[in-house]
Amino acid sequence: MGTRAFSHDSIFIPDGQAESEQAVQAMSQDKILGKVKTLQVRRNKAYQCCVTAHSQGLNWRLGGN
Repeated sequence: MGTRAFSHDSIFIPDGQAESEQAVQAMSQDKILGKVKTLQVRRNKAYQCCVTAHSQGLNWRLGGN
């Protein structure tokens, strides 16, 4: 294969650029975590509604079917 490097060790990023990319990645991860939390809260509310309807003898299903 010669002396050519094929691993990530051969990639160099200037210091300033690496810091800004890390900041963007951190903000992106925070945004994803926020969306996950929102979906979890919605799911829990829907579940509680379904459990309440079932305990009251109502024929109600998620999704409006």
